[in-house]
Amino acid sequence: MEARLQVLHDLDLNLAISPKRYKNMHKVENDYLFKILEEMANNNLICYTPVEDTQNFEGLLKDISITKEGRKYLISNI
Repeated sequence: MEARLQVLHDLDLNLAISPKRYKNMHKVENDYLFKILEEMANNNLICYTPVEDTQNFEGLLKDISITKEGRKYLISNI
């Protein structure tokens, strides 16, 4: 499954958007995961609030939120 579809699928199943999961399943690096989320937000597929400093990705995961249909999800480093 393509990474963008996986994001929507995971949100529907109430799963965390985990960089480790996407790296293992889709070979998606952290920077590219941010790009995917931003593109999806620009296309109104999700509401995504990005963090400004993506260099310290692992430390900022708890500050990134995604909402879909009024439900709020947090990206977590699982």
